[in-house]
Amino acid sequence: MADEGDRKMWAAIAWGLGLLGLILVLVTDKKTDKELKFYGVQGVLFGVTLGILWVGLGIVGAILGALPVVGFIGGILLFIVTVLLIPIYGLVWLYGLWKAYTLEHFKLPILGDLAEKFSASL
Repeated sequence: MADEGDRKMWAAIAWGLGLLGLILVLVTDKKTDKELKFYGVQGVLFGVTLGILWVGLGIVGAILGALPVVGFIGGILLFIVTVLLIPIYGLVWLYGLWKAYTLEHFKLPILGDLAEKFSASL
């Protein structure tokens, strides 16, 4: 029973802390657990995807800001997208954290398949 509780905690750490969680899994005796490595890699990919999306939105915002009227309307739409993105990201992160803690194999679309490939090579 303690072993399952330990795995639940490590799965939540691996998913929830992203790169730090993956590093913690890989430097401990948990590095042989395929599921924990999967959650760690998927958490990292999820965070990287958000970062890329965030930078992309910033670049689009800078370009739109240079345009007179279209820039103002586009800026408002970009603001709405950004405001909606934050809680959606948070909810998906919490859902993934819960799935990791319950040790249910949860794959995000596209990222889950990549995580399985990458975690198998670690």
